[in-house]
Amino acid sequence: EPTGSLDSASTETVMQALRDVQRELHTTIIIVTHSPDIAANVDRVITLVDGLIAEDTNPLASAELTAIKLLKEKRSTGEWQSIHQ
Repeated sequence: EPTGSLDSASTETVMQALRDVQRELHTTIIIVTHSPDIAANVDRVITLVDGLIAEDTNPLASAELTAIKLLKEKRSTGEWQSIHQ
């Protein structure tokens, strides 16, 4: 857990450093964490329960799909246009 005992500013610094290394080296970084905030900002989350894979998700893609769905709903009801006019 690279950020387990860190304050929020230090956590962000460590996470940014890991993202930079990942992008520069085009590699995979595996992080073990109990923090939902950390897990919500990575490309893939594999959740283990009793040593077995319980879930394999992409939280960023899920957030994008949720935003797209919400936007489509607002557009269909005309709510989107009333906000931006």
